[in-house]
Amino acid sequence: MVIFQDIFAIHHHPRIPINFLENSIFFGKQRVILLNVTKNEAKKLKREIQKAKCEIQNRKIEFLYKKKNEYFYLKNDKKEDSLIYVLPYKVSLIGIDGFLKFSNNEIESLEKYFLYIDQMPIRKNEKKFDKLCN
Repeated sequence: MVIFQDIFAIHHHPRIPINFLENSIFFGKQRVILLNVTKNEAKKLKREIQKAKCEIQNRKIEFLYKKKNEYFYLKNDKKEDSLIYVLPYKVSLIGIDGFLKFSNNEIESLEKYFLYIDQMPIRKNEKKFDKLCN
């Protein structure tokens, strides 16, 4: 008989048992990357996002930025009203299931976020339906 004691999981953030997308328009449909960024950082991200539009669509990502404890769409600056939680991190990645998957106080490349997302079980099943990107 084998008995395991003191088993630890390694996560890149503390486990927070809150569903951040519950009762929002995103729950079960899209992943959300919440940003707490400066105007210059937002401009740079918009350019990167435009170049990776196909990859972002395949991964079902919506980017929102925080301003005065409210969220706005990065793509068009319209207010988003269905999210009720405000996270303190510079970047927070919320999965389709509504749980926090990644948070950091530094902006990283879109490729790094894609790598995180591509490791998620739901994403692994979605890949077979991806559009071919350039």
